[in-house]
Amino acid sequence: MPLAIKDWDTVFEDRRSREVNALQYLPVSAHRRESTTARLLGQTASGREAYGLFWWCVLIAATCPRPRGVLSDDRGEWTPERIAAKCGWPVGTVRRAIQTLTATEVGWLYVVAPTAQRAVQAPSDCRPSADELPTERRPTADGMPVARVRSRDIRTQNTEEQKTTASSTATHDAAADGVELERLKARAAALMQRPHWLASDLAWLTQEAALKLARLPIDTDMANDVLRETRRSARNLTNPAGYFITTLEKRVAGMNGAHA
Repeated sequence: MPLAIKDWDTVFEDRRSREVNALQYLPVSAHRRESTTARLLGQTASGREAYGLFWWCVLIAATCPRPRGVLSDDRGEWTPERIAAKCGWPVGTVRRAIQTLTATEVGWLYVVAPTAQRAVQAPSDCRPSADELPTERRPTADGMPVARVRSRDIRTQNTEEQKTTASSTATHDAAADGVELERLKARAAALMQRPHWLASDLAWLTQEAALKLARLPIDTDMANDVLRETRRSARNLTNPAGYFITTLEKRVAGMNGAHA
């Protein structure tokens, strides 16, 4: 099953990039807040390898068909072997880096089911690339620009568009829901991974609890921070999983209160 970039649409896209089918550039902000996870990766050689590979994956995902952010194209999914050939790295190094990036502590990559990966197609009103202007215009005799009229009869075009609008909208919505469901499941699966430091006689998150947390606005840094806090308190806890859930929910509630 192919890999996907976490939070692609909000981190690596903006209003203008969503208008085009083929990206020429990535709208990544130079003023994004510092990432605790990135700093942790930078502390070890394997972490630095994972960080470097992540940006290779970002560049690869940007060239894949919609929905962008999924490492899959007309040749199939981007396997470790394909990625290694693309960036010139040893396959073993790529595999280790992917394992790091998909771990709960990082979570920058996740696995998406193939049924949802290519269901969403590019909207018909998207431009082929960022180099093509949204609307071709020509000046009139009085100098005012007007949209160029296509040779095809507009009424015929509108009739055809009306016939396909309902079915294409339904397909797009269903496919988008499928992708979101897969992302939700991937986040829940990451949260369910049992910490290595947890005592064998203590339970961790159930699937129901993980899915509930996955629906909250929790990023990887917050989850890792609470996980570390839970580990520090583990000796005094009879229910570390409950502490982890409660602390995350309190932090989310505090965020909502601050924004109110």
